[in-house]
Amino acid sequence: MFKKAGGILRSIEKPKSDQEGIVSWSWYDSSHTIVVWHMTNPTDEVMTYVLFRNGYYFGNAFWPVYVANPGFNVKWATSLTPLPSGAVNENGAPIGIVKLPGTPTVLSTGKPASSQFIVAFLFTIGPGDTYSILEGGFSDAMPPEGAQLIPVTPLGLGLFCVGYDPVQVTDWDLQTGTSMQGYSPNPHSVSTYEVSVNGPLVAVFDDPISTGACQSNPNPSPNPSKCAKYFADAAAALNAGNYDTAIADILDGIVCIMTTAPAQDASRLVHGIWNKVLRHIENLI
Repeated sequence: MFKKAGGILRSIEKPKSDQEGIVSWSWYDSSHTIVVWHMTNPTDEVMTYVLFRNGYYFGNAFWPVYVANPGFNVKWATSLTPLPSGAVNENGAPIGIVKLPGTPTVLSTGKPASSQFIVAFLFTIGPGDTYSILEGGFSDAMPPEGAQLIPVTPLGLGLFCVGYDPVQVTDWDLQTGTSMQGYSPNPHSVSTYEVSVNGPLVAVFDDPISTGACQSNPNPSPNPSKCAKYFADAAAALNAGNYDTAIADILDGIVCIMTTAPAQDASRLVHGIWNKVLRHIENLI
């Protein structure tokens, strides 16, 4: 497991430097699950970066949960000014629209994404300064790797119709044992900063993002045929002997059914399915 009318107002800026920032990390906790990222701007001017590590951009997974739940204190970027550095456990960063140099591959499906846009954290750092931020979900067996602090080109404040694949909200709940929701409506119109990056062509989920305001019906009725297609794809993969693909398609179909159900049933479905999966795994072991 691992988502028109209107226009865009932009204030175009030229890129200031193509020099990558300096990034390192250290363990924050004794259990080795949380790291501290240390990001340094080595230039003599204000720079904005995205952090790429472990095969994807920081902030591109689970951002709909961050936006919907105030406890994460994640907001859409409306300017690119240096982040004020305080206690590392209180530091954060805004998210914005990142335009990739081509169509990314979706890590959760292995298929091309529907657009060049993704959502990720934007780190704006003053000349010669260092900014630190926490990130969880690591372990000794899966530490941070392949980290790059990649400079971006600011394109200006714009209006976007931003949607998300609801599978990532269910994935978050399964991984954390919570029952949080993504923001609503999905999609919805967002005024935020757009940047472009010359970086890897990957997206964790296929989040539908387009320029301009969303159309008048921002939250269309669920399409049950979309869920049925996952199971048809699973059957085809099974017949072809592609067992990993068949299992992945079945799981996507189950998640599709759960996210199509009314919100009040979602948590019950998530935990019910998860308990059944665990019981079957225990029987196999």
